[in-house]
Amino acid sequence: MYNLLLKKEKELASAEKQAKTSDILNQDLQKRLSSLSAENRRLENQLRDALAENEDLSKQLAAIKKKLDDETLNRVDLENRLQSAREELAFKETVYQREITETRHVKETEISELNSQLAESYEQKLADTLSELRESYETQLRMNKDEIETLYETKIADLQKKLDRTSDFSNSYRDELRTLRTKVDSLSSKNNSLESTNISLLNRIKDLEKMLEQERDWHADALNAKEEELRNLRNEMEQQLTEYRELLDIKVALDMEIAAYRKLLEGEELRLNISPSSSRASSPQPSRSTPIRSHKRRRILTDSERTSSGIQTSAKSSGEIDISDHDMQGKFVKIHNKGKQEISLGSWQLVQKGESAEVTYKFPRATVIKPNATITIWSSNSGVSANPPQNLVMKNQSWCSSSSLLTTLLNSSGEEAASRESLKVSESSEIHHMEE
Repeated sequence: MYNLLLKKEKELASAEKQAKTSDILNQDLQKRLSSLSAENRRLENQLRDALAENEDLSKQLAAIKKKLDDETLNRVDLENRLQSAREELAFKETVYQREITETRHVKETEISELNSQLAESYEQKLADTLSELRESYETQLRMNKDEIETLYETKIADLQKKLDRTSDFSNSYRDELRTLRTKVDSLSSKNNSLESTNISLLNRIKDLEKMLEQERDWHADALNAKEEELRNLRNEMEQQLTEYRELLDIKVALDMEIAAYRKLLEGEELRLNISPSSSRASSPQPSRSTPIRSHKRRRILTDSERTSSGIQTSAKSSGEIDISDHDMQGKFVKIHNKGKQEISLGSWQLVQKGESAEVTYKFPRATVIKPNATITIWSSNSGVSANPPQNLVMKNQSWCSSSSLLTTLLNSSGEEAASRESLKVSESSEIHHMEE
């Protein structure tokens, strides 16, 4: 049974080691998942920036197109105005020629109606007047024509300059537009590659999550199996401990009966005047194999009942906490939580009674004992430093040092939760135990 327990403890240690390995693998996978998520977020931010930049470039392209259309409209408007000015100039020349013709016709009519006497005198004046008018009209017409030509040549030169400037702008805008289109195409291809990379990363994350979930299931199954095995071992150990306690109680009762029979036998020997040496000589001597077998029995009792050579111990508990050990020299008392829940020991008390002394220790209010944990309460003169919650040290107090000890654990209501009693036996009783 002891070897089986050692084997199960080794299997439990290996299972815990495997569980730690699985936890380390789980943490590694979590870190990789976090790094992949961070990379995914970084790629998404880059994609978002690229889309925003693409949108800005599209807006700039639309603005450039609009500006180019405006410049084209301005150029067409200027060409239309130039055509209108040319047509107006032609129209004014036609009007001037018509006015000159009409004036000439009117003057000729007036001259023909004049008296023939005055014809010669007025003819020269008329000719002079006509020549003056013709010169003035021609001079005015020439000046107007020169002014209009100069004005429209200036406007045409300005319009040509604007047109050239607009053409240069258009060429630069076309080059910039071509560059922007190339950049948009490259960003689109980069966006497509990032999207494909993102999809592959998402698929990889899903695969890793599935692997992680599978590892968790396997780990949970292994832990459940080990916990079931541990429960079975604990039940078996409790059954063995119960049997050992029953055997110990029977042994104590038999020791008491044997002591009573021995006293009766000694009384009969005294009454019949039989020497004790002869009766002892007549009794069979134990063989060499008997002490070895008795030693093995005492070792088993030590492992199960926490007894030492020459000490009889009995313990009981009504709950999940029991007193696992107390020192006969008055150094320490140990309590153990065999349950699966954390228990608060605030206002609990340990009461120890010796042959001539009694000691009471009250646990601090914040004391808590965890599942499957042990707390040792040391005497103030033990030389051990306090290390809560595993090691507590009494203040100016010491446990009893006695051959018989009774240690009782009282809960916060003053009810007995556990007790442990130890008694040192004499040499004859020890020899009698070995014979048994």
